[in-house]
Amino acid sequence: MLFLRASFWIGLLLFCSPGWSRVWTTSSGSKSEGELFEVLGDRIGLLIKGREYHFSLSRFIQADQDYVRRWKMTPRCPACSKTLGTRTIDAGGVKYHTSCFRCMVCRSGFRGGDQFRRDAWNGMVHVKHFQSTGLCGTCSRIFVKKGAHPKQFFADGRMSCVTCLKDHEFAHVWLNEKFIESTPPVVEGFCNLVSSAVLEKEKSKLASILLDNLQNNTSLAYGVGYRKMKSNLAQKNWPTLLAEMKQKSKPPKLK
Repeated sequence: MLFLRASFWIGLLLFCSPGWSRVWTTSSGSKSEGELFEVLGDRIGLLIKGREYHFSLSRFIQADQDYVRRWKMTPRCPACSKTLGTRTIDAGGVKYHTSCFRCMVCRSGFRGGDQFRRDAWNGMVHVKHFQSTGLCGTCSRIFVKKGAHPKQFFADGRMSCVTCLKDHEFAHVWLNEKFIESTPPVVEGFCNLVSSAVLEKEKSKLASILLDNLQNNTSLAYGVGYRKMKSNLAQKNWPTLLAEMKQKSKPPKLK
C-alpha cells in the first residue's frame, strides 16, 4: 500500500512539475517532444526546441487530447504556465507566482503603486525601465536590450525578439529568386501580404496579434505598403498580383 501511495504522488508530481515536457503524437504517428504552455479554444501552444508553435488539438491522438483537458483544468501562472501554489499575488484579478511578478529589467518584484507595462505575452517591466527594453515590431513582445543580439536591431529602426528573428521570410526568398526589385513599400508590403494570408488561416493568439500589428502599423513600408497591397489584391486576385510582381523582375545580365 505504501508503494502504491508513493507511486501515486510521484506521478502527480511529474504531471505538475515545472518545465516537464512530454512526447506528443499526431494521428498520423509523427512524434515530437515539447512543453505545453497555453490552450486557446481548440488550439494548443507547444514549446519545441525553444520555439513556440500552435497546433489544432484534433491533430493529436486521444491520449494527448485528454492530457490537454487535464492541464487546462489546473490553475496556472500566466507568466510561466506552471501550476500555482500558495505563494501567489493577485494583479488585476489575475494570479501570478510571486517570483514571476517582477520587472524584466531590474528583476525586482512589483509593489503596490508601481507603474508597469505588460505585453500580450505577459512580459512585464517598470515604466521607468521601459527605455532599457525593445519592442518587437512583429509580435509586440517586450525584450531586454542588454544582452540582445545585434541582429535584433535593424537599420530602419525596427527591432525583433529572438523568436521572430528565427522565422525565415519566405516571401523575400521568392522575390530574390525571381530577381524582383521595387521600392520598400512594394517589397515589404507584398511580403506582409503573403504573411497575412497565412496568418488568417492560423487561429492562435500570435496570429491575431500579428494581424492587428499589420493593420495598425504606421510605417510607410511595412504598414502603408501592406494596406495598399491588400487593397490591390481585393480588386484583383493572387495570380494577377503575382504576374504584376514578376514584371518587376530584373535578372542580372551575363557577360
